[in-house]
Amino acid sequence: MGPNDPISQSGGVQDGDNVDTPVEPTPSAAPEPEQSPAPSVPAEQPKVADVIQPAMDNLPPEDKPSTPNVVLPPAGSKSKSKKKWLLVLVIVLVVLVGAGSWWLVSKNNKPANTANTSGAGIRIGLSMATLSIARWPNEQSIMEKDAAAVGATVVAYNANNNTNTQISQIENLIAQKVNVIVVNAVDANLIAPVIASASQAGIKVIAYDRLIDGAGTTVYISFSSYKVGQDWANYIVSALPASLKIANVAFLDGASTDNNSTLLRNGVMSVFDPLVKSGKIDLVFNQNIANWDPSVAYTTFQADVATGTRIDAVIGGNDELANSAIEVLQSEGLAGKIPVVGQDGELGAIQRIEDGTQMLTVYKPGYDEANLAIKDAIALAKGQSIQSNTVTNNGTVNVPSYLFDPIPVTKANVNSVIIKGGVYTSKQIFGSTSTT
Repeated sequence: MGPNDPISQSGGVQDGDNVDTPVEPTPSAAPEPEQSPAPSVPAEQPKVADVIQPAMDNLPPEDKPSTPNVVLPPAGSKSKSKKKWLLVLVIVLVVLVGAGSWWLVSKNNKPANTANTSGAGIRIGLSMATLSIARWPNEQSIMEKDAAAVGATVVAYNANNNTNTQISQIENLIAQKVNVIVVNAVDANLIAPVIASASQAGIKVIAYDRLIDGAGTTVYISFSSYKVGQDWANYIVSALPASLKIANVAFLDGASTDNNSTLLRNGVMSVFDPLVKSGKIDLVFNQNIANWDPSVAYTTFQADVATGTRIDAVIGGNDELANSAIEVLQSEGLAGKIPVVGQDGELGAIQRIEDGTQMLTVYKPGYDEANLAIKDAIALAKGQSIQSNTVTNNGTVNVPSYLFDPIPVTKANVNSVIIKGGVYTSKQIFGSTSTT
């Protein structure tokens, strides 16, 4: 896979190319000829001496006219037909050469390829819930570059995890009459009314990575959080010691206001449910972390571990929450001794995987999501159709959706997926050029 790469997006004669064009002979004293159809039988032909003189010079002496103005011999002359057809031929050649010159000049002066201006004049509003999570600033940058590459403009706001701020910012975008609004929601439910207002104003809304409640969303673009949850649970089950009669698992899920947290939980429980019911797994810590805040995760999890609860495995809702759990485990001498998983493929997570304190991250190539968001925004602004590969019910309606597949990463495939895929260099991960 490629790294953040962020929007973006002719042959023939180009400006500055050398184009061979006909060179007219030096004009004689005769006046400029007027363009006329090929002569039928007029006694005197149009004055085209300036153009046909070179051709006349090559005629046999007996066929050359005596003056620069071409005058046909009297009717019945044997040379009359020959000179007549020669003149017709020359005039045709002049016309063809002139047409060819016009074609070359026209081709040489064609406007530049307009593919990079296909979004000219389109204004895209972007409302991000926060930029404190590592992936979000990167993906915002990709969207801005993709839009600029096609001549569109992104008007971006950061809500800093404040729902009221985000609502106000979206109202501002509506007032600015942007064409499309891309929203990474703080609160899926509380934001619904302002999204409905945008829709009523004729502004299309793209729910970016986080589903939005209500009927105002045009399309939802994300990764399959349900599959992420399944990847976590399957890894935990495979990594737990067979000797454990009951495995105590801690689940630090994301914010309850983010629909992804529900989808992650559903994916986890699709694997865990039968094991929980049979008594083989016990979710001894099972909480949502407000605003996906790592400091809240650390404080909450530390308080639970301090009570003496045995922990055999940890699921972190993302790599930052996983790291908070690892910091708690380090204080208990357990870091690297029990499996910990997260998501997003952050650099710190890859480094922890190499160190052995985190065993898995689920990598989600953010550039795929960001690229599609701008592509869809341009299409929607033009009234064109967009791609979807599923629908997602948000509790009110089925929203057309495009969900990408995530990529589980362990130490075994860091090199093939992350380094060779260009996500991070070996030097970034190891501080050297090592690829072990």
